[in-house]
Amino acid sequence: MFLLKGFITNAKFISNVAGVVAAHGEISTQSLTYSREKGLYTAPTVADLTLTSFLAVQDNVATQLTDQISLHVLTVARYIYDRSIARGSEIFADELLTDLITQQGSSAQNFNCGAIVNNGSVWMPEWVSWQNISVPSIAAANTIKIWFADASFSAQYDESQLVVVPPVTNLNSFFLPASDVQIMINALVPSETMIAIQAAKDGYPESVIRSETYNWVDPYNPAFKIPVTWNLLLYGIAGDNIDSVQDALVNYILANSTHTRDEWIVIFPDLFRRREFILMPLWTQYSVPNRTLEAGIYSPVTNLQSAVALTKQAIVGYPSLHIDNHIELMATPYKSLAIMTVGNPENTDSLFEVSQVFSDYIGLFSTSEDFNRMSLNTQGWVLMLAAMIPVAENVSEFSTVPTGMTKVTRDNILYVVKRYGANNYLMAAKSNFPLGA
Repeated sequence: MFLLKGFITNAKFISNVAGVVAAHGEISTQSLTYSREKGLYTAPTVADLTLTSFLAVQDNVATQLTDQISLHVLTVARYIYDRSIARGSEIFADELLTDLITQQGSSAQNFNCGAIVNNGSVWMPEWVSWQNISVPSIAAANTIKIWFADASFSAQYDESQLVVVPPVTNLNSFFLPASDVQIMINALVPSETMIAIQAAKDGYPESVIRSETYNWVDPYNPAFKIPVTWNLLLYGIAGDNIDSVQDALVNYILANSTHTRDEWIVIFPDLFRRREFILMPLWTQYSVPNRTLEAGIYSPVTNLQSAVALTKQAIVGYPSLHIDNHIELMATPYKSLAIMTVGNPENTDSLFEVSQVFSDYIGLFSTSEDFNRMSLNTQGWVLMLAAMIPVAENVSEFSTVPTGMTKVTRDNILYVVKRYGANNYLMAAKSNFPLGA
């Protein structure tokens, strides 16, 4: 199986205005960080176009494109540009696909494309994908996908690489006595951490740097804990989610130490287990339905059996009995929205219910005179919810979220994620519902 994902730049479309990236034909500096290893391909017979390959693999092994393949891709891209420019008006996806089949069908098939993007005078697809049938080395099974619009590529490119920068070189040293681990962590200084990060970059600018802190727990005195920070370099924002980050850390630790997963769980329980709560707003339940110029109001009244069934549909990996035993319903002041909540079965200290963590929660706006009756910790969590709910109400698969929040998709369910204290809170997006639609 051959797989290619890349971007086509067009010298004639590039904007040299500071801070401006052309609607299509130009790739941003940020997007260029989405892969550590990229290939640049041109052809004398295809003027102005350059193919930047971000992923090129043959049977899961990275490969360099042959002249035949790169010329084929550039030729298809040339046709798309020429067709769009000559049109001079809006082109529709079905028209473009019909033209591609007609004009490029001798060398390619199974064409598909994304939305049409307009730069003010030229309409182009944000991306086009197809299967090559003319290059013998890849014709058996292959998929080629190229983007033309940077805004689309930056949000949609679904590959990523994560590079772990450990706090110490010898990970086995975390199994030393607590006093030695404390001395080791106290000896870490920011300047040396930055040196390690720069070395890990190896000359490749990153898309995102993540710092994640987990408690080291003394196996002989679990009450004694030492915060330890792990850094990661992310190439491609598709990897900027709690599952990818945690999996990368766990896999790195197991691959670079002599200890087993069960041994690591004892000293880094929050890292080797998923410590989280799922928040399932009842987005489809209205008291006052949406109107043309006025948003609806959600209903806080629900049939519990139906709400629990819905929650089970939208949660991945939680045993049904665990949900039955620990699911809770909470009210919020935001548009009268009700939310079902349940903690992960792996949560430490058997904290599976929000009421165990925030027993003084009151469903009030921060402007209420009773807001201060909650503890400062609970107030902070309520403010976090107030920020998350509107985001989860409007977020989609490829939209961005505010700094401090991330997204994660599990089994086609999209969540907005925010960390508060030691726990991650995953709020199901409204765009998921109705499920299966």
